[in-house]
Amino acid sequence: MLSRTGDIMPNGDLVPSAHDGMAAYEGEKGTTILVRNHENGTNSDYPVNGKKPWSAGAAGGTTTIIVGQNNKVIDQYVSSSGTIRNCAGGATSWGTWFTMEETRDMGHGFVFEVNPLDPENEMSRTPIRDMRYFSQEAGHVDPSTGIWYLTEDASPSFLYRFTPHDRSQKLGSLQKSGILVAASIDELPAASASQFSLDKSSELFGKK
Repeated sequence: MLSRTGDIMPNGDLVPSAHDGMAAYEGEKGTTILVRNHENGTNSDYPVNGKKPWSAGAAGGTTTIIVGQNNKVIDQYVSSSGTIRNCAGGATSWGTWFTMEETRDMGHGFVFEVNPLDPENEMSRTPIRDMRYFSQEAGHVDPSTGIWYLTEDASPSFLYRFTPHDRSQKLGSLQKSGILVAASIDELPAASASQFSLDKSSELFGKK
């Protein structure tokens, strides 16, 4: 156990509640960098208490934990704040974290890129607006193409593909806009659906 809700962090803040999606990265000198979502809404006994929130009154966000070789916590702190219902999210191929808002309430429902080693910077509170506004669940990049795939937690829900204009897979590259499309699948009889093959997957998103 590395970090519990209500623990005191080095700066005196309490560890937020509602731990959700997270990822681990290799750090310097044998450390591990763990970035973690907190799926809080607007009210919480243990909110993400950031100093530079994107939206005042929103209790969600992310924390970063630096873990040493002996599995002891070296440091932990808020890395983004002012968001709502930060759910599954997704790791980038270049060492940052996508925190995603699973909501469409109060103007929230965006994707934010968080640099776990540069807490609450300008990028972490700048929505990637070309990834659009919906109840964001999870995201994953195909490192061979730089194309992202996003899921939604709503009813109905869609599977999305985001093609960035800048596919360099570098810090901030996704803020340079891109194209988002939703998958479309033709309904098939049960017998035919069982024969659907992976080589047809490229047709799901059309020709864009």
